[in-house]
Amino acid sequence: MTQGRIWLGKAGDEQLMPQLNRKITERDIEISVSNRTASGRYVEEIKARKKGFTISYGEIKQSDLDILLELYETGEFLSFKIERQDGIIDTYEVKMNPFSRERLKIATRWYYSGVTILLEEV
Repeated sequence: MTQGRIWLGKAGDEQLMPQLNRKITERDIEISVSNRTASGRYVEEIKARKKGFTISYGEIKQSDLDILLELYETGEFLSFKIERQDGIIDTYEVKMNPFSRERLKIATRWYYSGVTILLEEV
């Protein structure tokens, strides 16, 4: 049984991402060209299919947020690896989009909530 691990980072230097309070949503993205013919008939040509991923965290530590901010601030395409149920690890080259977060202070430690990372395969 696999743990459903994910890694994110520069190719060859991916970092294991925290699992606690994490939810991953995967979606298919179609890149297409559509138009209407002279008769009014709708036509569409699918040029490519890509993947999109949303990674949401309930709460994360400051150190985990720092890793995500550093990855975003590189401004480069990243390598995203996701472990499937059968143990196979799929790898995608992705663009990381800007993300918001809400700062919480619990006792003397800083935590963040509402962190949602959007990744889109390039």
